[in-house]
Amino acid sequence: MLARALAMAALAWLVARYVLDANPLAWPMVVFIGASLQIAAVLLSNHRPDLMANGVAMIVFVVAAVVWMARREDAGIVSVAPPEVEVQPLPGVSGNGSTSDVHRF
Repeated sequence: MLARALAMAALAWLVARYVLDANPLAWPMVVFIGASLQIAAVLLSNHRPDLMANGVAMIVFVVAAVVWMARREDAGIVSVAPPEVEVQPLPGVSGNGSTSDVHRF
């Protein structure tokens, strides 16, 4: 049991170090995949057809998520540029910062 735990820790470190390092979306995806496959294994170990169907559906959903993640073109860090905004002066105020054309009552 200790050897298995050490092997899993080493595998997790290798995957984290060399596979998931540059992709921040991959970390939550690994948690999702691990939890989903664990739940699917429990569902598939039952003999009820509805639970087995849910286990198969869970595996199909995980495979679809992995394919979606792998097909992304910009799998690295996503940067969003702000949209170009045209700045207009407020009514009654000239655009140079002066208040020369402000109407005072």
